[in-house]
Amino acid sequence: MPAKQISVTVSQTVYEEFEALRVQAGQKRSEAVEQAIKLWIKSWNDALIAEGCRASKEEDLALAKAGKTTALKALSRTLK
Repeated sequence: MPAKQISVTVSQTVYEEFEALRVQAGQKRSEAVEQAIKLWIKSWNDALIAEGCRASKEEDLALAKAGKTTALKALSRTLK
């Protein structure tokens, strides 16, 4: 896939910190920015997955509680 050129504006502090780390790592600016974007995308996707898991867990717990209530009612009718 062809590369896409972008332009971004960041604070002077972020730029200086980024440049120092990029140079220390021996990376080209484009490589470092691409890596940062990929990490941001992964972080975003991980957060969405975690939220989905939490929602699923809550739904599973609600279903389990409803099932327990139904089972207890059926058992109490059986024991009468």
